[in-house]
Amino acid sequence: MYNNCMTATNHALTGAAIALAVQQPLLAAPLAFFSHFLLDIIPHFGGTPIYEFGHKYFLYIMAGDALITINAITLICFLSPSLAAVIILCALCAVLPDIILFTYYTSGKPNTWFHKTHLKIQWYEHPPGAIVELSYAILMSTVIGILLWRTQWT
Repeated sequence: MYNNCMTATNHALTGAAIALAVQQPLLAAPLAFFSHFLLDIIPHFGGTPIYEFGHKYFLYIMAGDALITINAITLICFLSPSLAAVIILCALCAVLPDIILFTYYTSGKPNTWFHKTHLKIQWYEHPPGAIVELSYAILMSTVIGILLWRTQWT
């Protein structure tokens, strides 16, 4: 059973970009949540034994992704403190579907329509997907930089 997910970093960066663009929590939070599924449709990294729950490197990979995610969101909040609450909310909402899948990752049994649907939309998880993920991270970092610059000057 492989961990079929785009990195939390890319999901959280998307949530942060939505927060910066929309700036209204009641609209931005659901958009961030649904952005998760759009990103999971895109080819991404996965499908290797080290991404298997229980592999000796699995927790290191997840911890590294979490550390990068937390640092990125902290930096964005530092650069836009007036929107920090919305940024954090949207980053969490964008990662939430993978948190909900925790029961699948630990048991290996998709037990709800949510689990089954979430796993089914992820049609391409292979090592070359890392190129897509890296490219997307660069794109989102650029978008966030532009949105941060815009919020400073408007």
